[in-house]
Amino acid sequence: SMNDMIRSLKEKDRQRRRRKRKRTGSPTDSILQQGTDATTTPKPYSSHIRPDLFLRGVVVLVNGFTHPDTDTLQRLLHRHGGDMEKYETFRVTHIIATNL
Repeated sequence: SMNDMIRSLKEKDRQRRRRKRKRTGSPTDSILQQGTDATTTPKPYSSHIRPDLFLRGVVVLVNGFTHPDTDTLQRLLHRHGGDMEKYETFRVTHIIATNL
């Protein structure tokens, strides 16, 4: 049935994530290592070096009318480290929509 298929896909996804985590370690492992390693240099655009890039990693999809207009939003996003997509992709982290 459809429910069984969904459960199966979710389980396969969980297994894939577990395998990946075993290969690369958890995301917190690398953060903890950075904090204890005295030779670690900061990333070039990290927030403590460039506090103006507070939207780094944010990718926005705009759907519908906005005020300010989409071009202005895109300039603001780029100025502060974010990005904008015209279509829904895996990169999109936030959606601004007129109607949901």
